[in-house]
Amino acid sequence: MARVRCAKCTDELVDYVKLPERFANGDYLREYYGNVQWAVRQIFNAHIGWFDGNPTNLFALGPREEALRMTRLAGGEEVLLRRAREAVEAGDCQWAAQLADYLIALNPRTKGPKRWRRLQSSC
Repeated sequence: MARVRCAKCTDELVDYVKLPERFANGDYLREYYGNVQWAVRQIFNAHIGWFDGNPTNLFALGPREEALRMTRLAGGEEVLLRRAREAVEAGDCQWAAQLADYLIALNPRTKGPKRWRRLQSSC
């Protein structure tokens, strides 16, 4: 909670908080059904609320509008699709999943990006 009082936003707290080695290696404290990142977000939300400290998120674009703009910024849907495939091949599953979210927002019936998004949980 001390970092929350220092005006850290949720993502900064997630990067900052790490489970000490003596706990991380204990059988009874391993991340089986959750993880430290999720716990930090939940504690933040319980004490502070949904606002993460980033004013951009107060009136964020909807998923489809953000996807349209990011796709334009990337150079088009084919470029975005290629970058997502490259991320999958490189084993960068989180990035592939985030790019897949844009592709899915543009075309909800797409199949390839949905598989990439599922890969994220197995990396």
